[in-house]
Amino acid sequence: MDDCDRCEHCYMRLTSPCTVTNYTVVVARPPFSAWVLFPPPETFSAPNITTECNQSQARMSWAPPQSHFSDSFEYELLTQQIPGSPSKPTLLSENWFLLPNPGTYSAQIRARPKLNGVWTAWSTPQTFVCDSAESSHARLWRTALPVALGTVLLAGAAVVACRRSGLLTRVFPRLPPMKNPLADAPRDGELMPWTASQEDCPVSEVQLVVEEK
Repeated sequence: MDDCDRCEHCYMRLTSPCTVTNYTVVVARPPFSAWVLFPPPETFSAPNITTECNQSQARMSWAPPQSHFSDSFEYELLTQQIPGSPSKPTLLSENWFLLPNPGTYSAQIRARPKLNGVWTAWSTPQTFVCDSAESSHARLWRTALPVALGTVLLAGAAVVACRRSGLLTRVFPRLPPMKNPLADAPRDGELMPWTASQEDCPVSEVQLVVEEK
């Protein structure tokens, strides 16, 4: 008795949908039934897109579908900048993609096994907002300008209030005017000559008093 005579049924593993014709299956003798088991093909869900944005580009990535038979997939990515019209689908063999100058955009993706695979349905459109370099600078200016203007107005209002109340003069009193030694020097006509001479100093009479003991 060979191995086929001991088979109760044959199990044929298929990784993709197909039509099988003109096949012969050797089964055991009765009372066993002659039947062939065809497992249903794998079905996949569309990947979920995640993105990381910087000033000039957006990096989109996604995880490959989980499969028991396929470890290599290809993808079609569809992007649309908002406002704008959708672009043509991009065929990819990697699970990431760089989009330059993205701004605000939406993305959809689908996947299939590379070997005789069937495309999944398109994923639900996802919207991402990425600021470009110009909009980042503009946003910085829009934030800094009101803050600077408010600071200047507040300082001006404080100075006006201090002047009206006299607080500024009491806190910061005025300094006396400085004398200019060159401007305040006497002119030639105001100078008086001085001659050195011997002067007699007045001397008072001094009396010596001796006390007797």
